[in-house]
Amino acid sequence: MALYLGLVATALGYLLVGRGFRALPAPVVVTLGLAEPLVAALLGVLVLGERLTAAATAGLVLVGVALAVVAVPARSAIAEPAAPAAPAPPPPG
Repeated sequence: MALYLGLVATALGYLLVGRGFRALPAPVVVTLGLAEPLVAALLGVLVLGERLTAAATAGLVLVGVALAVVAVPARSAIAEPAAPAAPAPPPPG
């Protein structure tokens, strides 16, 4: 049973995650990959009833805030559209 859970279930999970990641742009994949430990810890608390230390809780909060900062685009980039490119100067002569 342990061999099945270790090999088959884990391999299937990573196979599905890998297939899903192929359809996403690289910045989204990196952000989701960084969220994996956060999700694992939260699932441990919610599903398995694990207890986190104060340091672990602080770490989860820091990782969550950092991911939120990375995931939310800057307001200045949204509010101000890029200026159009200047036309090329005419060739000399």
